[in-house]
Amino acid sequence: MKKWFLIGLAALATAHAMQSPPPKPAGAVPVVSPNPLPAPTALEIPEDTRIFTNDPAAGGVAISPADGKIEADASFSLTFPTDIVTPDKIDAEGTESPVVAWPPLDAKFYWRSPAMGDWQVTGPRIPGQTYRLRLREDLTALDGSPLPDGTWGVELTSDPLKVSSWYEEHSQLNSRPVVPLEFNYPISLYDVANGLWFQDRATRKKFPAEITVQVEESNKPVPTPTIIRATPRDPLPLGATY
Repeated sequence: MKKWFLIGLAALATAHAMQSPPPKPAGAVPVVSPNPLPAPTALEIPEDTRIFTNDPAAGGVAISPADGKIEADASFSLTFPTDIVTPDKIDAEGTESPVVAWPPLDAKFYWRSPAMGDWQVTGPRIPGQTYRLRLREDLTALDGSPLPDGTWGVELTSDPLKVSSWYEEHSQLNSRPVVPLEFNYPISLYDVANGLWFQDRATRKKFPAEITVQVEESNKPVPTPTIIRATPRDPLPLGATY
């Protein structure tokens, strides 16, 4: 059975350190952590300076799905009550989006007709964040009439960060267990290396972890895997539960 953990928790396995260390997974490249890695830059969300009204049907504008989530490659269709662009903008690359998001989120917009288009998420998301979508300020229809850029809005959320492992509890644990962890977001190795450890359940003493990733991930300038394997950097002391 999969077990779910918050990212702030160490991967846990109940067992005694008695067996010999298992071989490391084939094709994995070790990344020593956490000391050699610099601390990540803290994320700063800019202040929302525009008035927001959560009304996804204001002014005859419609979004579908109105209750969707901000997921990787998510797409939302917007329909306007009147034409917004000329036919040459349909399916064209690089057109200015009539929709803006707060906090900022990389996305593309493709017009499918003069009055309808698709807003597509292309960039990384903040886990557990509520995003506010609004119309671009001073947006007008093709005939020059104003659109409800101050009254139309919709809130869409992203899933919180979760970590799962298919590593079962063991009655006996070897001194260097290999614990696989899977994230529902691409994760920065800087963050994982500075926030992951094995812990003695009784004394609460922490033991540094070594992280391994697959070869294709290790070849990236900054690996951002969704699956890693964690191993104690040094053999765990015997006779304890971790």
